This record gives sequence, C-alpha cells and structure tokens, in this order.
Amino acid sequence: MDAFDLLNNLVWYIGSKPKTAFNKFTNEPITKLELDMVLELIPNNDSEDKKVKIKLPLNNNYLYFKTREIHTPCTIKEILNLIYKFYDESLEVSEMDLAFEEMDEWREEVVNNYGGDLSKILKYDVFTDTCTPDFVGLVYDDESNEYIVNIGPE
Repeated sequence: MDAFDLLNNLVWYIGSKPKTAFNKFTNEPITKLELDMVLELIPNNDSEDKKVKIKLPLNNNYLYFKTREIHTPCTIKEILNLIYKFYDESLEVSEMDLAFEEMDEWREEVVNNYGGDLSKILKYDVFTDTCTPDFVGLVYDDESNEYIVNIGPE
C-alpha cells in the first residue's frame, strides 16, 4: 500500500493527536514507520518551492473552507499535524457566521458550553455531534489544483 492509500484509509478523530490514528486494514494503531511514509502531492504550480494547497472545511455542511499550504513531498505525519493544529486553533470571531452557517442552534449550544466566551471556541467545535469529526480522506480537485480534507462520520 502506498502512502496516499494509507492516508485515505486511516480511522482518526481530528480532535485527538495524529498518533492515535488507526490503519483501517489492520485495525492497529498507526506506526511510526507509517507516519513517516512520504507523500508526493501535486504542487500548486511549476515553481521550485513545491507548495500544495490544502482546503479544510470549517462548516458541517462544507459551506466554508480555509486553506493552508504544505511543501511536497511531505509525510503522513506532517499532513495529519497540519489538520490537527488547524482544528485546534481558536475560531476567529469574524469567522463565526460563516463557520456556523445553517447551524444556529449548534452555535448557541457551543457558545453556551464556553459560558459565552467566544475566544475559547476552537475550529473543531463547529462540527456537531451528528457529524463526528473524523478524518475521511484527502482528495485532489483538478479544477482548483488543491487538495480537500474530507471530514465526517466514518
């Protein structure tokens, strides 16, 4: 199995550290050797810096995305760390309306969970308990020349 196949066949809850991911085929925790497998992703352009754009959903319904960049080649661990760190960041107050679009009741519940302190809300919190925020895979989009992180119930 190549690195990209392994990446897309992990069971991983994005609210936990990447080392907690499981290989779907073996049902074993991901090994250090597997985390260190190298991915050759398609760069954004032909420049020498070889950066890849990764789009991360910031809404349960995939209505809002943020983009991060990573150099290629990269390891599975680097991709998972990028995802984990992104969702572990505070949600900017200016992003709240877009992140919670069509989810007013969930937004209210999250705000109440933090006692009204908006600065404590993490990007991870936008995903409702109906959309268990599991990593489902990384998909390349030919039109945008970007990779999209799929999040959802496994």
